[in-house]
Amino acid sequence: MRTETVPSALAGARRGLFEIYRKERRQEWIQASGQSMRPLIRSGSWMLVDFGALPRGVGDVVVFARGETIVAHRVVGRLRPHDAATLMTKGDARLTFDPPLARSDVIGVVRALRRDQSSRARSIGCRGGSAVLAGTASQAIGRIVGRLHVLGPRR
Repeated sequence: MRTETVPSALAGARRGLFEIYRKERRQEWIQASGQSMRPLIRSGSWMLVDFGALPRGVGDVVVFARGETIVAHRVVGRLRPHDAATLMTKGDARLTFDPPLARSDVIGVVRALRRDQSSRARSIGCRGGSAVLAGTASQAIGRIVGRLHVLGPRR
């Protein structure tokens, strides 16, 4: 899931604003676009981001930058079991993992969602057992797809 695609100067300004939010440890609602986190987060949904927070573990939805794009994807594991500094992330609707993410590159953590500005905020899928379950399932899908890719087509 990414925030809306914008020209380069505006993307840089947004990134700068998010860095200020991170330093001030603010919570702000930002609007999402894209399809990578469906069905939990749809284009047009609003995400309450706890800027400056770090993920607690599998299931948390983290916000980070990839180039000029701001991404919100789920933590599905750590790169190595004893390496808490490098996270594995993946969009719920994606089949493959993102490139490894340094924990220090996390801008914030999504704490709640709402479908539009007037709807009630909900944390289902962002916290607790439902988030852990979604992260575990997403990790399993990524591993299966990765193994199938390594095996290649049978002849």
